[in-house]
Amino acid sequence: MNADLLLAKINRELEMISQTQHRLARQKALLQEQATRLRLGASPLAVSVALREGAALEPGDLRASGITWAAADRFDLAHS
Repeated sequence: MNADLLLAKINRELEMISQTQHRLARQKALLQEQATRLRLGASPLAVSVALREGAALEPGDLRASGITWAAADRFDLAHS
């Protein structure tokens, strides 16, 4: 493997890491904002909707958490 090929692979990996960090920073900001809203008395339903909308705006964000939000909604509906 020559140095140019290896350098290109390293640069691609660095770019992927940078994109992941950026996506996670946006996700963290969204979650922190919604946690603050909950602490200040916002409706859990409104926060759940905001989280879904935030995830819809950023493909891939909150992807794994979507299952959690859906399960929480079913719990809320069943216990309302």
